[in-house]
Amino acid sequence: MRGHVRNLSGSVRLGLVLGRARTVLGFAALLPLAWTAPAPPRRYIVQPGSRFWIEGSSTVGRYTCRARRVDGEATVSSEAPLTGQAVLSAEVRSFDCGQPQMNRDLARALRADRQPRVLLTVERVDVGESTRGNMPVSAEGTLRLAGVERPVAFRASAQTLANGQVRITGQYVLRMSDFDVTPPSGMLGLVRAHDRVLARFDVVAAAGR
Repeated sequence: MRGHVRNLSGSVRLGLVLGRARTVLGFAALLPLAWTAPAPPRRYIVQPGSRFWIEGSSTVGRYTCRARRVDGEATVSSEAPLTGQAVLSAEVRSFDCGQPQMNRDLARALRADRQPRVLLTVERVDVGESTRGNMPVSAEGTLRLAGVERPVAFRASAQTLANGQVRITGQYVLRMSDFDVTPPSGMLGLVRAHDRVLARFDVVAAAGR
C-alpha cells in the first residue's frame, strides 16, 4: 500500500512537471506570433529633374547658379518615428550661373580641378508628424565643398506625391570663407561675390531596390 502511495505521488509530481513543460512549450510556440522582426529601411533614389542651386549677391547685383544634375540616395526607417540617412551630390562644373565667365570663376573658386563635386552627407534625419500632407524634417550632417568638410544642420519639408515618390524641399545658409573659399571675382576684382550664400534644393526621390 505504501509503495502504491509513493508511486501515485511520483505520478502526480511527474504529471505536474509535464503539465508545466507543455505550458512553457506552448508559450514558446506563440512567441514567433507575438514578435516580428522590424521592417527593413526603405531606400530612395534621387530622380532626374531634382534641383540644387545657390543664390548669392555681388557688388553688381544678385545671381543664381543651378546644378544641371543632382545625384543621391537615402534610407529611411519603415516604422515611426521615421529616421534616416542620405547623400546628395552635384558636379561643380555642372553649375550654370547664366554667364560663361561666371561659370568659370565659380569653378575656379571651388577648385573644381581637384575637388570636382559638392557632397552633402546627411547622417541623421528626423521626420515629424504630417500636417496637411507636409512633414517637417530636421537634418544634420556634413557638407564637403572645395575639399573642406563642415558640419551642417537644416530644416526641410517632405511630402508624398500621388505616384508614391517623395519630394523634399529646403535651404540652408553658408559662408564660402568657412570652406576656405575666396568669393569669386571678375573684371580684375571690380566685380566680387559676397561671402554669404543661400543653398536651396528641391529633390524628388523614388523607392529603389
